[in-house]
Amino acid sequence: MDAKAYVDKVLADVEKRNANEPEFYNAVKEVLTTLIPVIEKHPEYAEAAILERIVEPERMITFRVPWTDDAGKVHVNRGFRVQYNGAIGPYKGGLRFHPSVNASIIKFLGFEQIFKNSLTTLPMGGGKGGSDFDPKGKSDAEVMRFCQAFMEELRKYIGPDVDVPAGDIGVGGREIGYLYGMYRKLGSVSQQGVLTGKGLSYGGSLIRTPATGYGAVYYLSEMLKDKGETIEGKTVVVSGSGNVAIYAMEKAEALGAKVITCSDSNGYIIDMDGIDVPAVKQIKEVERKRIKEYVASHPKAVYVEGNQTVWDVAKDHKVDIVLPCATQSELDLDDAKMLVAGGAKYVAECANMPCTLDAIAYFQESGVYFGPAKAVNAGGVACSGLEMCQNSARLSWTAEEVDSRLHAIMINIYNNSKKAAEEYGFKDNLVVGANIAGFLKVADAMMAQGLIWAPENRKKKDEIIPNGVFPGSPGEAPFFVLRPSETLLWCVFPGSAGKRLFFFVWNHLLMRFSGSAGKRLFFRSPPAWDHYFIVGSRLIHVFYLSGKPEGTFSGSSPSGRGIHNEKRSGGMKNSPEGQWKTVLKANERQSGKSNEKQSEK
Repeated sequence: MDAKAYVDKVLADVEKRNANEPEFYNAVKEVLTTLIPVIEKHPEYAEAAILERIVEPERMITFRVPWTDDAGKVHVNRGFRVQYNGAIGPYKGGLRFHPSVNASIIKFLGFEQIFKNSLTTLPMGGGKGGSDFDPKGKSDAEVMRFCQAFMEELRKYIGPDVDVPAGDIGVGGREIGYLYGMYRKLGSVSQQGVLTGKGLSYGGSLIRTPATGYGAVYYLSEMLKDKGETIEGKTVVVSGSGNVAIYAMEKAEALGAKVITCSDSNGYIIDMDGIDVPAVKQIKEVERKRIKEYVASHPKAVYVEGNQTVWDVAKDHKVDIVLPCATQSELDLDDAKMLVAGGAKYVAECANMPCTLDAIAYFQESGVYFGPAKAVNAGGVACSGLEMCQNSARLSWTAEEVDSRLHAIMINIYNNSKKAAEEYGFKDNLVVGANIAGFLKVADAMMAQGLIWAPENRKKKDEIIPNGVFPGSPGEAPFFVLRPSETLLWCVFPGSAGKRLFFFVWNHLLMRFSGSAGKRLFFRSPPAWDHYFIVGSRLIHVFYLSGKPEGTFSGSSPSGRGIHNEKRSGGMKNSPEGQWKTVLKANERQSGKSNEKQSEK
């Protein structure tokens, strides 16, 4: 099968298995169709099914979030967290609180995050999360109660070295504060690195709030520089008025551009004198009002209400640069045609995939230099990575130091994307370049780590491996039951408490456990079958049951002495195919004694 046929097959499988998830499918299609030349050059990726593996989340978590409003009425929202790919580091990605949030959107955002995080060159995997909760119009107390209920469940799946959420649409400093406060209270631990976007007083980083907007303009500046231009004097059209839009406007104007628009879900404003960014900050970040309030203090500005799109401004005004900063799929083919007709030469996606695929294609066909979201938008998560570094080192960098590191990261992202595009024959196609540059790092990591828990590396499901008893008194050996389906290892110790058990787990980490009869040991993953357990100077091999024994077992002898089922229903005795008896017989053969003789004694 050639590379194109392979990619087409994977896309067909994704569409079939993820029906009614258009946002997710479009994100996958946009990436995979650009990887055909990579698969041609590296057929080993196809042989290892890298594409099939990378499009499937490592886990998708969905949970209910019940909370009460100020009137005491109970509401129930749906929470999500997708831990998409952790090959290069802990899962990293924001939380979005918005009525539009569903499984498709969370998966699309998480999939994009894999490559965005990879492009930063920082060790972060891809993840995303959120809820269909709408914080607009809610009191601070209502938002706090929702965040606390959300974190009560989310905390089970996150940690500084496991999964590190941040903010996104609807989740700003206020929400991050409530979320972290609940996490700290429930866990009784101050793990500041578990969330990014925190306040400066409790582990946050300078420049984190403006990082996405600043980073987008740094990337845009490299695009213009490559074409022998600068941003100074250019007319810029911006959508949105949230965190990304505000700081993209701020940085663009600081570099000499004139931003003439911004918007929210109710409408947009046009100010040909240039948007007054401090006024927008006051309206949106402090007063939390609608953007139409802007015209009250700026009489020359025009407010357009309704379903009209902010891109309509290109019908009457010349446009040089387009910065979509609001939300996904906000700029379609018709909008692209208007903007090109209005003179647009540069488009940089500041939001997450704000342009539809046909709009992107039209921009590129029309000679517009196009910067894709996974590269342009990476400044926020890059600064989050820098915040994680500061939390781990228990220190705080100056604003100038963080900004300098952010600027350097964005320049590297641009250069790496440009280089990858040229290497694979797509000069000036930053969409292809960003996809390839981001993909290669993750794919190489996945190849290096192998196919984890492949069937050929395990024993057959129904095979029983009896205890391997080595020199020493049989009566001193503990009795083990391994339940792979629940990653649970039962350890039963002889008579007295305090016996020490040394064991190797699958990652070769030597651990120790002390306890009494009936103690349970939990693992994140089952141990590999070719590992052994050491008790004192004796080496013990583990056997397992394909059934699901319940209850607590006492006694320890491999011969079966003292082993009994304290929980009659659902216990080992009731496990499938009489495996309990099979194990006892296997142990009898090893010890040379029968259970009947032991009973007579």
